[in-house]
Amino acid sequence: MKKVYACIGVATVLLLSACNEAAEVEEEPMAEAVTSSEEDIHDQREQIKSQLQQDILLPNPTVAKGNYLATTVSDNGHVAQITYYESDRPYVINDDTILAEAKLLARLKVTSFVSEAEVKKLVGHQDYTQAGGKPIQLNKSITAYQDAGAGSVFTGWNEGNWAMSVRALTANSEKGVTLAKEIVDYLDTHLLPPPVVGLLHADAEGGDNQVITWQMDHQLYHLEGNDIMTLLAVATSATQ
Repeated sequence: MKKVYACIGVATVLLLSACNEAAEVEEEPMAEAVTSSEEDIHDQREQIKSQLQQDILLPNPTVAKGNYLATTVSDNGHVAQITYYESDRPYVINDDTILAEAKLLARLKVTSFVSEAEVKKLVGHQDYTQAGGKPIQLNKSITAYQDAGAGSVFTGWNEGNWAMSVRALTANSEKGVTLAKEIVDYLDTHLLPPPVVGLLHADAEGGDNQVITWQMDHQLYHLEGNDIMTLLAVATSATQ
């Protein structure tokens, strides 16, 4: 009888040990998935730098937990183009299948010029306080000015060296004001790059007509995509 108890005791110990090992195995992939996504964003940034011929103020976009940052990069020494995507699986930089399978975050084009004055003209900065139009209060300190034409209404305002505007259909003018206020609220807690001059244009009706462009010395930065709030998150993540 003692031998039977001994066998049962040994079997119980072995069974508990096996269960503990199984539990440990199940926990490992979860921790690995989180770490791999964070490491992937850092790795993509380093790979981008290795592809560039110019010194560029690089965005450092984040992705949803468990997802991966994917990028395509080209630079001929005069024009650099970087496209950022979010994916549910990792890609090597410049993978041919990224475009078809991943979600676009933003396209960045950086062009270097000899003349800084030429870059400033290309930005298209505007002082909306001098443009006239109906005043619209976006918050306690920022006033926008509204102008309409050709079935559209434009809400424009200035923040520092930035000129910002939102387009909406005339029939949906409040939609444009709502988006303008959302942009202003976001910029209360997030800083855009400090440009010589900068321009933001958003379309409340959606589509690809979402643009953030700015001058950094002799370089022209042009960021575009299909969601202005996503572009703002990318632009405000830009660091050297």
